[in-house]
Amino acid sequence: MNKNAINLISFLVLLVGIICFGFWQTTKQANTKNAQAIVIGSKNFTESKIVMQIYADALSKNHYQVRTKPNISSSVVFQAAKSGQIDLYPEYTGTIAMTYLSKNIVGKNASQIATIARKGIAKNNLVTLNYAPANDAQGLVITNKAANKYHIKTIADLQRKAKYLRFISQG
Repeated sequence: MNKNAINLISFLVLLVGIICFGFWQTTKQANTKNAQAIVIGSKNFTESKIVMQIYADALSKNHYQVRTKPNISSSVVFQAAKSGQIDLYPEYTGTIAMTYLSKNIVGKNASQIATIARKGIAKNNLVTLNYAPANDAQGLVITNKAANKYHIKTIADLQRKAKYLRFISQG
């Protein structure tokens, strides 16, 4: 094969490649633009809004259309998910179990609580994603000096000695 024929074939292969790539990009953009947006909601507190934005950024980076609805009242966000007004929102499995499903989770571990939440909301045609390995339990901090002075090791001890202490709470 002569040099002109090789150059012509190379040029045609390159041209077909460019056309195919352009068509693929146009199709990809059209599919992304025409796709129905995933609506991600959040409750009206900072942590929920941050996690909502993390979900939105991750999905957008993977070429999903996303809309966000931040600051939904805690009293209506679960209903918004059930009714399809939002597709997704961050929630604690304990909140799902206790608040929305009225289940007793005292003494249950994270896996058990997640199972209760997953099974309970399945009845509403909803699913939970895998839970994050974190804990949002409430805790109290006391100085060693005060704990030693008043012999405080438990919340019951704290209750008995409360009149001797100053207590500050942040909600």
